[in-house]
Amino acid sequence: MADAGKINEFFENYFRDNDQDSLGAAEAAKLLDEAGLLADDAAKPGHPLRDLLRGGDIPGASKEAGRWVIRPSGEAQRDEPSPKGESLLDDEEPDLTEGFAVRDAGDRLPSRWSILIRLLFSLVFLLVFEILRLIVHVALLYQYVQLFITRRPSEPVRSFCNGLSGYAYRVLRFATLCENDKPFPLNPLPEEIEAVDKEVRFE
Repeated sequence: MADAGKINEFFENYFRDNDQDSLGAAEAAKLLDEAGLLADDAAKPGHPLRDLLRGGDIPGASKEAGRWVIRPSGEAQRDEPSPKGESLLDDEEPDLTEGFAVRDAGDRLPSRWSILIRLLFSLVFLLVFEILRLIVHVALLYQYVQLFITRRPSEPVRSFCNGLSGYAYRVLRFATLCENDKPFPLNPLPEEIEAVDKEVRFE
């Protein structure tokens, strides 16, 4: 059973010793777990502490902009009621009006606006990818025409297509949320992923 008195004393000492005036619920739960005062739930971090917060056992706690904040006792300013038994989802609903919504101790969620911007960039680069496909078709046709005539591949075309495939790879990774760096021309061209084989074989 958690000792609310010791937990409140811990918070008061923490604020005084660290010259800090507030804590998010997740950060506070981690501190209590490390201090051995309240074991956290690995599956639902912060859940045991939120039970105390909803029960009104932490005098310095209040909900501000939809999330729990703990302040030194007497400084809490509650902007909405927090009755016993309210949904855990209500505790964690982020404010999505900012560029990033901050939940508890630093969890960052993208705003819908930033998601829309990322989507627009992705659509533009998918259009670029379709252009790359067309260029590859033309380069492939040219390469095989030369092969039939000279029976030797064009090394400049091979090198060009190798760089093109590396660029297309980066475009797809960005568009599918696998990496965050925007492709060329918003960033430098990527380095060659793999060198071309020295010899082309047709066996």
